[in-house]
Amino acid sequence: MLAGLAKCTDLCGKRMMKRLVSYENLLSCITRDESHHVATLDWKAFLHLSPILRLRRREARAALRKYLSGLQGAKWEVDTVRFPIGSQIDEQALNSITGDIAGALDAIATKAMTPKEICKALKITNQERLRWTKDGRLKTSGVVSFRRANTVSISTYSAHAIHELMKDHSVIEGWRQKDLDSRKS
Repeated sequence: MLAGLAKCTDLCGKRMMKRLVSYENLLSCITRDESHHVATLDWKAFLHLSPILRLRRREARAALRKYLSGLQGAKWEVDTVRFPIGSQIDEQALNSITGDIAGALDAIATKAMTPKEICKALKITNQERLRWTKDGRLKTSGVVSFRRANTVSISTYSAHAIHELMKDHSVIEGWRQKDLDSRKS
């Protein structure tokens, strides 16, 4: 399942997963208005390019608002974010801001996913998720525990693996067909 997933190497030589929120995708949703010295991020278009972030849009929006609160003159409008740029387009400053935003949003997008998020992202039932986790088709990435009256533990799933499944929904359909065929036998 993860065989085709591109990997990259950081400066320390450690292998890490590729970003789910790329600088290029973010930059493609930014327009520049040199006459008014403003750059505009089309939030709706950006979320369309990032399906996992679309699931976590509230958290992503809050992180973006927090980042922009430190940026003088930044304004959040209905589905756009406007932030000031120098009197002449300062590519380095715009690239720095865009890189920071992409990094903050990627941190949210790559967090382990909960069972509820998995079902919503893959459009599967909880029974399917449980069956496919149990038989190893859907791999867990860890466990999160929290305390209520008792300690409750839930499995988490890799955002990268789920992203790959979201790109090719035929895998899910194949799993469903396999389950249907095994019930008929």
